[in-house]
Amino acid sequence: MRTLERAAVGLVGLALIVILTGSLLLALWAQNAVGEREAWVTHTYQVIDKIAGVRGAITDAETSARGFILNRDERMLAVVDESGRTLDRLSSELIALVADNPLQVDNARRLAGLAEQRRAILMDTLARFRADGAMPTARGIPVMGQIRALSETMREAELALLAERTAAADLARTESLRIFIGAGGAMLLVLAGAFSLLKREAKRREQAEATVHASERLMSIVFDTVQVGIALTGPDGKLRRTNASFNTLVGQDQAALIGTRPAFFDQFAEAGLSRRLTIERPDGTTRAVLAVASGIVDETGGAARLKTIADVTDLDHAQAELAASHQRLAAINDSVLDGIITINPSGSIESFNRAAETVFGYPAAAVMRRNVRMLMPEPFASAHDGYLERYQATGHSAILGTVREVEGLRADGSIFPMEIALTETMLRGQRLFVAAVRDITEKRALERVKNEFVSTVSHELRTPLTSISGALALMAKGTAGALPEKALSLVAIARSNCDRLVRLINDILDLERIEAGELVFEFSSVPIRRLVERAIGENLDFAAKFQVTLAHEGEPLDAEVWGDEHRLLQVLTNLISNAVKFSPAGGAVSVSTSRADGTLHLAVSDRGRGIPDAFKPRIFQKFAQADATDSRQKGGTGLGLSIVKSIVERHGGRIGFESEWGVGSTFHVDLPEKRGRLTDTPTPEHGEKRVLICEDDDDVAHILRLQLADAGYQSIRAATADETMRLLDAGRFDAMTLDLALPDGDGIDMLRRIRADQRHAAMPVIVISAWLDEKVEDPMLTGQVLGVVDWIGKPIEGDRLHLALDLARRRVGKPRVLHVEDDPDIVRLVEYALRDEADVIAASSLAEARRRLIGGDIDLVILDVGLVDGNGLALLDDVKNVKGMRSPPTVLFSAQEIGPDRRDELVAVLIKSQSTIDQLAAVIRDHLDLRPPKS
Repeated sequence: MRTLERAAVGLVGLALIVILTGSLLLALWAQNAVGEREAWVTHTYQVIDKIAGVRGAITDAETSARGFILNRDERMLAVVDESGRTLDRLSSELIALVADNPLQVDNARRLAGLAEQRRAILMDTLARFRADGAMPTARGIPVMGQIRALSETMREAELALLAERTAAADLARTESLRIFIGAGGAMLLVLAGAFSLLKREAKRREQAEATVHASERLMSIVFDTVQVGIALTGPDGKLRRTNASFNTLVGQDQAALIGTRPAFFDQFAEAGLSRRLTIERPDGTTRAVLAVASGIVDETGGAARLKTIADVTDLDHAQAELAASHQRLAAINDSVLDGIITINPSGSIESFNRAAETVFGYPAAAVMRRNVRMLMPEPFASAHDGYLERYQATGHSAILGTVREVEGLRADGSIFPMEIALTETMLRGQRLFVAAVRDITEKRALERVKNEFVSTVSHELRTPLTSISGALALMAKGTAGALPEKALSLVAIARSNCDRLVRLINDILDLERIEAGELVFEFSSVPIRRLVERAIGENLDFAAKFQVTLAHEGEPLDAEVWGDEHRLLQVLTNLISNAVKFSPAGGAVSVSTSRADGTLHLAVSDRGRGIPDAFKPRIFQKFAQADATDSRQKGGTGLGLSIVKSIVERHGGRIGFESEWGVGSTFHVDLPEKRGRLTDTPTPEHGEKRVLICEDDDDVAHILRLQLADAGYQSIRAATADETMRLLDAGRFDAMTLDLALPDGDGIDMLRRIRADQRHAAMPVIVISAWLDEKVEDPMLTGQVLGVVDWIGKPIEGDRLHLALDLARRRVGKPRVLHVEDDPDIVRLVEYALRDEADVIAASSLAEARRRLIGGDIDLVILDVGLVDGNGLALLDDVKNVKGMRSPPTVLFSAQEIGPDRRDELVAVLIKSQSTIDQLAAVIRDHLDLRPPKS
């Protein structure tokens, strides 16, 4: 190899080494800078997590302490201790993490001090509660307020740092990318120069011609196959060579281009320039390109140019379409009447549309990145944080996908009612919550106007109509004197239309109460036989008026439903009156009943004209009439079937119909059959309730035996204290009556001995004695020291004894109700409603409920369908396996409707939006045979 070639190769190699070394050093420097900035970002996230951890540890300690105070569960104290240790650790770690920030160090130490102060108050509260049962005070509330405020201040400071450090990291990454691109460009220029030098030297060497040709072919393949247009120009700027992509972009073949100088080359003539250009092709079409010029040296040593153009037309179109899409979405977002707010998982506002600005009175810039709780007054603001924390902890939320009415807080401090619907979405891998908000101030005002109107209708129309109807009735009877025949016919017409008007007003008021959820239902056991007989008997005269016969078809059904007899009678009366009105003269209407799979079927059939197919989808709508002349010819408001449907659904039932035009119609109502009470199951003889009578007077003992037998108790009598103790040693008793004056001892001394025996320490004792005046003030008897249920003087009052026995039964063996529900508020309401009558055991999941059922001591189950770990109906199979053949009855209390396939496994079905807690408690008392508490 000649000296010149060696020198050229050496220079090229040296240049490549220098460029590669420099590029590597620059890359390492840039990567180190990026790593340092990303480490600060990670450090800021750690600080935010520690702040949240300190607050969470305090909350865990408070929650566990409340759990111990409410349930006396010693395990909760272990959680309190663990939370304290966690709090100490997290506080120390937080102080260490913010060591680079003196202000945050001071805040962290203050936060640790406040946390320790709150912990001390909590431990003092637990100590006093364990010592003397003292209930917690509000001493810790101000401290918690300071903790929340300080933690929020620290968190906002760290968020500000996070934004700065994230921007710095992004800048470092951008600089790193620029360095890589610059190094690559430099290498490309060096390679281009080397290629030119080697090509010139190769031409001088004829012996290397074959190698040069091979290289040329390879470069031609690359040159012509890349998707970027490449052109080579000489020193004069004229084209020497172009590839296929270049030819396609400019719309000309290579033969027409070689030797020419395209006009658009002038826009990026200098080496290193890049431009976004628009090329107009000979056919009139245009293409958008990104053009770059590179300077090279040709084989003669002259200055040449390498021109590259990349087609970006489709990219521009996509970007334009994306921008247009963003504009459309922004326009839609700002044109909707509802306020739309997006919130991140921490509760910070990400977007705030124009309607939201109008609703709350804030400009969007004033609320961005601030916590959404600023838009709500208390207690809704605090409840919002709880919803987010609970959702992130459990993945389950009762508010997502629902519309709730809450209160909003405007910028001027005014509070207003609003509806809010919350949904969840994912955007670029981040979870966001979208809240649609509607100001319902006007809606509430309209509701008040409507309610006032309904009240006016109720009072101002029903009252005079009652007088008119009564006066017409008296006139028809002749109370005011005999009326001529023509006058009587006019009175009859007036009475008929007055009745129609009363029915219309009643229907409107009923419908209004149904829609408002205020229609009162008095649930009780309703025999189907009695219900059908009443409905038929009360409508016989009405049927006779239309010359239609009305009768029960088939055998009467002896079964019961749990419902409001008056409202169910209203259902049957409406169906019967419709059937009668649309039956021809001489026709027949029948009512039939049947039972299948735990469901009672009631059907009302006629042989009238039927229902037109076009009207069938609207038949249960308000004011629906198949024919505009119906209301005039037959009478009616078009509201009856709508009201009937609502009443049936409030009873957990369904209504439907079959009809054929010209043949007749059948309306059928399906209601869940009321299952037997828990106490309807015969009690085995070995489980019969036993009472020990301690009484030395034969006559009194005999009376007590009769009264106890009447109350369902088996009794055994002991006449002396010695005999009483021997009977207690020999067996177990559910209760005991005690006379204090015994032949061989004092009753109080004997009662002390009984209480000392662990077998009888909790046995209820009813004192029956003639020493009423002397002993009634004795605290040993009237108090709880010896566990005396009641003091009954002689002679014995039977009702007083029965009440005492009932109280004794409750004290010894309250029924245990398993409430499977994941909403803690509903659980607390049910516990309060049944506090004096049953022990409510709560289970928030299927797994926990199954563990509770294993013990086999559950008397009734309240079941919700939607649980965090599955469908609540899956628990029915587990309930069947409890206590062998005598599984506890199950009451469904859920927001979700269920199909008929499993209704026969339930004793009652109550829908949350249609039933109250009091109604649920009444169902439970009925099936556990409990007396309601005295008001």
